[in-house]
Amino acid sequence: MSRAAPPRLPDVSPDAGWASLAYAAADAGLCSPFDALALHHAALPFPDASELAALRAAGITDATLRLARCAPKAATVRMMPGGRFDFRHDGRRALVIPAYGFGGDFIDMVAWFPARPDKPASLEGRAVLLGEDLIEDAATFFDGAPCSVFRDVLGWLKAGGRGLVVIDRARVWRRLMGIGGPICGEDADHARQLLDIVTPPRSCRVLAPLEQEHDA
Repeated sequence: MSRAAPPRLPDVSPDAGWASLAYAAADAGLCSPFDALALHHAALPFPDASELAALRAAGITDATLRLARCAPKAATVRMMPGGRFDFRHDGRRALVIPAYGFGGDFIDMVAWFPARPDKPASLEGRAVLLGEDLIEDAATFFDGAPCSVFRDVLGWLKAGGRGLVVIDRARVWRRLMGIGGPICGEDADHARQLLDIVTPPRSCRVLAPLEQEHDA
């Protein structure tokens, strides 16, 4: 599968000085835009003590929080239409985690409010799923094992980031087309919901022209 195209260079969060330098370097061709995006995430502040305590209370281990693929940062953001977010000083406090795509590229950042872990949003609009990098890993579907899909980011983190979370419901069917094995919802109801969104949309109706009646 082809890798995602390099992202646009987004507006840099005012509190991310190192990220500003990284985007400038990418603009000058000294590093890739993907590297700049990763440095932007690295430059964001860590969650505070109360936020970390809430994650631990939800069942997320310190080992998971130290994983690069799960590492939460914190920022004030504003949720935008179409499942996107932007960094804003006048926004709400959110947790921000990385999103990796096919080939292991850092392709996006995903923000979510701890009170609504089922409503993640992406910065660039490139992350369709959390865990996209696992889809092309043969070990994910070893011996016919399914890849787990979680309802929300908290469930995914509790599983150590092993599995998927849907971010863009409109495009997920295309991303999962032709993957190497089955996916599995959290329960029967969730499985039915997944079936609805992974089924390719119907094409437009095609009608034959009406036959004209001829006078006898």
